[in-house]
Amino acid sequence: MATVTTHTRFGISGGKIADRYQRIRSTTLRICDRLSAEDMVVQACTETSPTKWHLAHTTWFFETFILEAYEHDFTPYNDAFRVLFNSYYQQVGDRHPRHQRGMLTRPGLGEVLAYRDTTDERIAVLLDNADPQTLARIAPLIELGLNHEQQHQELILMDIKRLLHLNPLQPAYTMGPPPSRDRLSRTDGGGRNHSPWQRIDGGLVEIGDIGDRGFTYDNEGPRHRRYINPFELATRLVTNAEYARFIEAGGYREPNHWLEPGWAKVCEEGWRCPLYWRRDSDGEWTEFTLHGRRALNPDAPAVHLSFFEADAYAKWRGARLPTEAEWEAAAMPRWEEASAEGNFLDNGLLTTRAAEGHHAACDIAQLGGDAWEWTRSAHEPYPGYAPPEGAIGEYNGKFMCGSFVLRGGSCVTPRDHVRLTYRNFFSPDSRWAFSGIRLARDTKPSRRVPSRNGSTATQASGRNLRPKISGAADEQTLAQDVAEGFGGSGHIKAIAPRHLYDAIGGELFEEICEVDAYYLPRVEREIMGRLPGELSRRLGRSATVIEPGAGDGSKAERLLAGLDRPRMYVPIEVNADALARCGHRIAERFPLMCVQPIRAAFREGLDSLYGVPATNRLLFFPGSSIGNMQRGDRIRLLKSFGETMGEQGHALVGFDLVKDPAVMIRAYDDPEGASARFGLNLIARLNRELDAGLDPDAFVYGAVWDRGNSRIEMYLTCTAEQWMSVMGTEIVIGEGERIVTEYSHKFTPAMIHQEAAAAGLEIGETETWCDENEAYAVCLLTRNSHA
Repeated sequence: MATVTTHTRFGISGGKIADRYQRIRSTTLRICDRLSAEDMVVQACTETSPTKWHLAHTTWFFETFILEAYEHDFTPYNDAFRVLFNSYYQQVGDRHPRHQRGMLTRPGLGEVLAYRDTTDERIAVLLDNADPQTLARIAPLIELGLNHEQQHQELILMDIKRLLHLNPLQPAYTMGPPPSRDRLSRTDGGGRNHSPWQRIDGGLVEIGDIGDRGFTYDNEGPRHRRYINPFELATRLVTNAEYARFIEAGGYREPNHWLEPGWAKVCEEGWRCPLYWRRDSDGEWTEFTLHGRRALNPDAPAVHLSFFEADAYAKWRGARLPTEAEWEAAAMPRWEEASAEGNFLDNGLLTTRAAEGHHAACDIAQLGGDAWEWTRSAHEPYPGYAPPEGAIGEYNGKFMCGSFVLRGGSCVTPRDHVRLTYRNFFSPDSRWAFSGIRLARDTKPSRRVPSRNGSTATQASGRNLRPKISGAADEQTLAQDVAEGFGGSGHIKAIAPRHLYDAIGGELFEEICEVDAYYLPRVEREIMGRLPGELSRRLGRSATVIEPGAGDGSKAERLLAGLDRPRMYVPIEVNADALARCGHRIAERFPLMCVQPIRAAFREGLDSLYGVPATNRLLFFPGSSIGNMQRGDRIRLLKSFGETMGEQGHALVGFDLVKDPAVMIRAYDDPEGASARFGLNLIARLNRELDAGLDPDAFVYGAVWDRGNSRIEMYLTCTAEQWMSVMGTEIVIGEGERIVTEYSHKFTPAMIHQEAAAAGLEIGETETWCDENEAYAVCLLTRNSHA
């Protein structure tokens, strides 16, 4: 974390230098005032160091690089200290092994403090007696040493927190603010779920050391140009409540979000949550802090996260980490206000605080302080970079490999130590730093796909037998869809059904599938249980199964198990996480069968079947997903099935049949209230992710049978006028106004044959399978031989 300076923040004045030297060195000792002698000797793990070693090493720096070079008749305080307290400077000489620093019981703490006092006295004398020319040479080295000291002030607090956490007593470093006002339960997640976004225009930007504004490390320059595309940056850091949702959704159990070395760390080291989190016996999350173990504050930024965890969370949220060029470009016009109001070591909190506590004058909160923010940029040299000559230039240049850049500072970073261009860096598995997450995402053009009623409700799949989790590959973002589907007047407010299926919505949908009134999963399982044998007789051996909207592949797994030596399975799924789960699931179950996943929407995936055998294809589309589409969309999809299956191929499609309206309405508005909770989660999601500020109690869920259109219509009715602002659009939801969330079309046998014929397909007399109550049908379609 340390290297060399090219500029100083002060004029060449021995008195000013001495005052700053004394102030910063005294701060280090004040940090140590709360520690016992025993606290200061122990080393918690290889990446940390004992406090006593920090005190000696920072002193060694001044002795080695300043006194040895400029003091008349220099004599080392102790020859052995040159080896014991050297960190990484190979040009200085030998070094004591890092992992054995905790074994240095001698010299004792008293001698280290004496070494420190003596060195400070010698530096004071040197500054007092130096001529202007010597002072001009010493000043940059003193400033480098003081910034190095401030880095170790932060390291002391990071390391002592790690040490006290390992103590079974989990003692507090200091008494601090009262426990957080809220507790984060296992079930409710607490707090808000996501932050709003600030659009940042792209273009050619300049980043890096400007060259005339005081001290900088060598890795901050040279200043250079980078081109960035327009993007959006979250206006605050990811909170504890938000990260808890990732945990509850299986974030540490599923490899799909993780980079390969990150997942290896999860498995090898048993990561299940951030470093200092713990779930108590009552199911509540707590966090070890420098003030001891406390109830987790849901609104405070989540910290002590590795790059791997930050990257996995960002992918799970359908976002990404910003590059350091993007971060610096976004922070540049806001840095002065952000650093002035940020939560740094000087504030004395020693813990993160919620964004609401900042009262920042800029529109992006927490840019300075609270938590170092991971970027997705590797710590590599800027164009034109050259390390300084000599030992003092070793630290950055030789470590520009295998680490990632963090920006902004933390709650234990001295305020005057950081700046806009500061590049902190750690290895991607490091967790003991106060490091957190700010999300970024690419901007996407808005593209509306209207339906018959003027809404966007039918653009994507809605309720069927497998939940669709929103992800980065959605064609439209939640905010864009809300602005378009809710905005304006004179048309029905509607939302694309996929937005019901966030992580929480997926869990709520699973509850629906267990409700007796929701018959679809039960009857489809019964039909599919007896169907594969009959399909094998029709398809023969070596069929290729293609499944648009494959989800997790659970339905295909049952189908494939009953077929005769299927040749290939091609799942098509827009959600990367679901697709990865599907691919792993099927590949493990059928190791001799080829699995070729395609990440795409339905039609795009069907156009991308390169290398897939053209014969004996079976298109598999279960779950009555087709019922979520309007008639024109259904026929177009069936036509694409016909084109894809080829002359001898088939399509196996599920259709929910028209039946007693009371039975259908109960399925979509069940007495247990599962459907209502699922539908009303949309309002909660708008509040979590868009800060909509809607009153959840002002909406009532309902479902009706629309006989004329042969469909169930699901909607939310507003009982008291509400308003919200999304993407600059002011939206009013009037009293009594409905928001349509889903349509589920139902079919008669005649309707199925008519739509199949319109698509150039046909269904044989014996190629429809129903349950005993004829509530649901699975049909085998082939190309019409007379078309």
